[in-house]
Amino acid sequence: MSSSRSSAETLSENLMESEAYKNRFRIYFLGLVISLACVFTPAFANSYMNGSVNTFKTFLNESFQRRGQEMSPSAYSWLWAAILNIWFPSFLLGQFLNPWVNEKMGRKLGAIAFNVLAFVAACLRFTSILVYSPELLIVSAAMASVASSITYNSMILMLQECSPTNVRGTVATIAENSNAFVSLVGMIVSMESVLGWDLRLLTGFALIPCLLAIFVLIPLYETPKHIYMRTKDIAQTHKAIYFYHGASTDVDKVMEEMKQEINVESCEESSFKEILMTPHLRKALILGCLALINTLGIWPLMLSSTDFLQRVEIPLEIASWASMVLMLVYLGGAIAASFVIERFGRRPALLYCGSAGVVCLVGFVVSARLHYYVPFSKYLCVLFVLIYAVTYGLGVGTTVWYLNAELVQQRHRSQVQMMCSVFIFPIVFFTTFTLFPLYDVIQEYAFLLLYALPAAGSLVYLYRELPETGGREIHEIVRELRGLL
Repeated sequence: MSSSRSSAETLSENLMESEAYKNRFRIYFLGLVISLACVFTPAFANSYMNGSVNTFKTFLNESFQRRGQEMSPSAYSWLWAAILNIWFPSFLLGQFLNPWVNEKMGRKLGAIAFNVLAFVAACLRFTSILVYSPELLIVSAAMASVASSITYNSMILMLQECSPTNVRGTVATIAENSNAFVSLVGMIVSMESVLGWDLRLLTGFALIPCLLAIFVLIPLYETPKHIYMRTKDIAQTHKAIYFYHGASTDVDKVMEEMKQEINVESCEESSFKEILMTPHLRKALILGCLALINTLGIWPLMLSSTDFLQRVEIPLEIASWASMVLMLVYLGGAIAASFVIERFGRRPALLYCGSAGVVCLVGFVVSARLHYYVPFSKYLCVLFVLIYAVTYGLGVGTTVWYLNAELVQQRHRSQVQMMCSVFIFPIVFFTTFTLFPLYDVIQEYAFLLLYALPAAGSLVYLYRELPETGGREIHEIVRELRGLL
């Protein structure tokens, strides 16, 4: 009798374990669908020009020649800077729309609507190549950036709000994996040996993924927390929970945790004034902004790594391959984060990897200066750039973009996201736009001034003030922030 009872208990445990694996696979798969659909446009747009610089230069020159004009080197530099950097002010513009779109339209509908805009932008980008119009290329880049601003925030909110607490960090890393993967694809197809030799093929390549991104989001449910926050419809909230968590989930337990988070504050709309005047919300905003400082260094590597390696006299062929390997190790770091982020926590991952990133930036500068006296040391620059990409994928990119959503409650998330983006993207624009001119004046020390020193300063504050957010309910984290104050 005892033996049969033991067998029954073992069978029951095995069934429960099997269901748990199914549920985990389900949320990982749905997280991957959401991530790829929302991240394709920003990731591709920021990588597809890296390997096709010479082809774009030919395109711009020919565009002006067809109008009977000659483009000077100075005019080319300014036009190329405009094409590369229009992304940042446009992304910032989209951030001002973010709270309205994601709160009024919802996370899912907002992502779908602005993926439609991203597809229109991809069509215009393709058309700009056909008609030799740099102006239309700039317009398409601006439209894609506004669309990406909304879809990226929709993705962050969806992943945070549809994931069970125990896998929330791992699901968030799927977004960074997707970003790294698409960036790698963009880098590879942009090489002149692949599609970069013909801009019609390169820009046309993006049309199909942009179209698919719209349709794969349609069958998804709105996030359970947003449904409950907006409608208090228990039945629809239950359906959304089962859709994302699996049929065997304890829906009552999930609902109880959700109610604790949502009901602890008023149901009024979040506002700038409330966030700035409420101590724990202001603290969360500061932490989110300073964490994002650690992302500044990745932008010049994503956009112009080949150029900077050539400036330290790395041969073009080696610099091009190093840029592709950079994307590979970035992806490798992001994949590794999926397996370690829940085990080691967000706080240690950010602090250790952020510190390693600062060391790599300093190492790059030192190696670049040394190469004037010890020529071989220029190859250490490649090594430091690659290590930086690994550490960014492993603990910075997989943490900081989602941190602000874990430090505040439901009704403040879109507003805090927007405020953090309004803080960081003008800085990104300023640093990327001034890097080349500053590099011409102070050479490699520009990386210290623009990237290493700000990151080091932010990490000191984060070490003192940042709570651990991994594996904890949002209301517990908010309670700790209030207690710290």
